[in-house]
Amino acid sequence: MKESRLGIPILFGEECSHGHMAIGATVFPVPLALGSMWNPGLYREMCRAVALETRSQGGAATYSPVLDVVRDPRWGRTEETFGEDPFLIAAMGVEAVKGLQGERLDAEDAVLATLKHFAAYGSSEGGRNSAPVHMGLRELHEVDLLPFRKAVEAGALSIMTAYNEIDGVPCTTNRYLLQDVLREQWGFDGFVITDCGALGGRPDSVLYAPGCRIKGDSREGFAHALACAADADAVVMAIGGSSARDFGEGTIDLLTGASVVTEHSWNDMECGEGIDRATLNLTGVQLELVQEVHKLGKPLIVVYINGRPIAEPWIVEHADAILEAWYPGQEGGHAIADILFGEVNPSGCLTISIPKHAGQLPVYYYKRRTRGKRYLETDFNAEYPFGYGLSFSEFKYSNLRVEPAVISVDGEARVSVDVTNSSTRTGSEVVQLYISDLASSITRPESSLRPSARSASSRETRRRLRSASAGSRWNTYRQIYRGLWRRENSR
Repeated sequence: MKESRLGIPILFGEECSHGHMAIGATVFPVPLALGSMWNPGLYREMCRAVALETRSQGGAATYSPVLDVVRDPRWGRTEETFGEDPFLIAAMGVEAVKGLQGERLDAEDAVLATLKHFAAYGSSEGGRNSAPVHMGLRELHEVDLLPFRKAVEAGALSIMTAYNEIDGVPCTTNRYLLQDVLREQWGFDGFVITDCGALGGRPDSVLYAPGCRIKGDSREGFAHALACAADADAVVMAIGGSSARDFGEGTIDLLTGASVVTEHSWNDMECGEGIDRATLNLTGVQLELVQEVHKLGKPLIVVYINGRPIAEPWIVEHADAILEAWYPGQEGGHAIADILFGEVNPSGCLTISIPKHAGQLPVYYYKRRTRGKRYLETDFNAEYPFGYGLSFSEFKYSNLRVEPAVISVDGEARVSVDVTNSSTRTGSEVVQLYISDLASSITRPESSLRPSARSASSRETRRRLRSASAGSRWNTYRQIYRGLWRRENSR
């Protein structure tokens, strides 16, 4: 807080719809079941327990209660609500605020309650999530706003806006709801928050469209994706694969625990135990979608989210940038954004070779000299070899030395090289050392990795790196900017 520009403290928010959603926390019935108790007082006691568990694990705020009034039970989030009656929902909301926030918020058993979703989120057309809402002001105030008003009167200090629009106005930018009603009429002086792309409709916001599934041939989402891309200055396409397991009947080998390949339309799993492939191309219609977006002429950045290499020559040729993220973990989205916006200088290097075509396989780098020259249609070289990696900085190598030049079979030679960051960006370079035995009674790989080093340096600086390796006569290989390989012969 002391180091931030505005001095605003961090409040860790947690999901607590029916208990703190964390390992070891108590799992209570979902709100739809809790509403069926018709016992707001008992629900308040439950919220006290939830607040204690949440605060004990560092949470200071919770994204509950859900005070949406359900009009159409086809809606997927019906389970998170207390039902369809605004009066009962209001009563549960009041007790939730009292139970979660307690007597005072700085207590060890209190958390900030967040009322959501403001407003009319449960009244979307067709029961479709985030679909438009068509409603007059009288019904809006008498039904959908009632639970929120009562909870605000009970002392709620945080409200999350809804993802839908009401008569064409997105709830996240609805001045009537957020200013006229909430602030001025109700006197609310707490937080107003949003999440997960709910800022749709703002002219300078990030546009998002699913486009297509990982597998399957449905092009239903193409039109929306192309419309978003047409309105954007640049397009980032996250494509690739999935290792999300399908736990339905017949999808798991009961002897090994491995996944079983199925044709279920809902299963996008294309990688993982038991999920082997004959090719390395993108599955489904992902490539087709990329090609359609490319026709718009916008800068195109491809982000691969995947568990195995992807071989798509068309994307290599036409994308303006490719970022290999693999499965990047729960903070992966932030890391990817930091790289795309230039906040972080990438320095990773591949630990597996990516072929141009599956017909080249295997393409692992430590190939032997006896394996032939090339195929009729293409060579043996990988599209991106082991050790490949780009950076916003440019590094140059000089003064390569091997001392001594000749050693015994069990001897040791020391290799040193100057690495210079010749760019204006601070960066980090993985300096890789490879050796090759030129005279051996058995066939050996053309090159083999030996202990390498990472050189982190500020702009326009030089570092001298040293390493040691055993062997009699060998070549050292190094990788330089843009993945070109250069060999320094020594003897």
